[in-house]
Amino acid sequence: MAIARRIAPLATEGLDLLPDACRGCVRWELGPLGVAAAQRHGCVATAKRGWWEDALLEGSAGGVLARIDNRPVGYATWSLAARSGGGAAAPSAPVSPDAKLLMALRVDPEHRGTGLGRWLVQAVVGHALRQPRHPGRRSVQPAQGVRALEAYGTHRPGDDDCLVPVAFLLACGFEVVREHPRSPRLRLDARRLATWRADVEEAWVRLRGAVRPGPVLEPAGRTGSRRVAQLMKSPRSLSRAALGLAPTIDLTTSPPE
Repeated sequence: MAIARRIAPLATEGLDLLPDACRGCVRWELGPLGVAAAQRHGCVATAKRGWWEDALLEGSAGGVLARIDNRPVGYATWSLAARSGGGAAAPSAPVSPDAKLLMALRVDPEHRGTGLGRWLVQAVVGHALRQPRHPGRRSVQPAQGVRALEAYGTHRPGDDDCLVPVAFLLACGFEVVREHPRSPRLRLDARRLATWRADVEEAWVRLRGAVRPGPVLEPAGRTGSRRVAQLMKSPRSLSRAALGLAPTIDLTTSPPE
């Protein structure tokens, strides 16, 4: 029997399908100070959902979710460098002005070594290097001035689950652009994708099946964004500044870096 596989853009509803540890983590979204504030006030889940609703509406971040037989088995997320509080706090920061940041990438242990991780990277590059022509519309165009995806890796897999192993990133075509004993910064130029696309497709053939394209990302509605804004203004919630949430970014022009 053929196995049904699918990789689709990540929507806010997809946050509930992430692994428990990832649903309760805002390291990449808020950075150290925002994480401490959200944990202190017990609003990590609210802060994460608010960040993603705003970011998806702006087009300043996104992701992809992989399923096998309708069961989530992996995901990857990206953002503008200026949107990620955790990215700015990394020891090998900052991200290059012409790149976007691969924030998180995770594959279920039982599906590692099958090529799924590399397929997720390819999907993220295709998604991250494009942006909406107009907020709320389906049409897309290449992101202006963005030519690469960068990531913070780790030389010691297992010590930090939020970082992608350097060996895996190198196998995907990334190159080290700033060394660091614990967390170097690596870069993948869009043109290098062609050199390993065939390898990724061959890995999927071994799993017997093809990935079916998922639906186009529908940005979060303005109603959701207003709801989060109202929640953040209530006496029992923190302000956006206290959580490190960035102001709205207009992506109809060149992305801020």
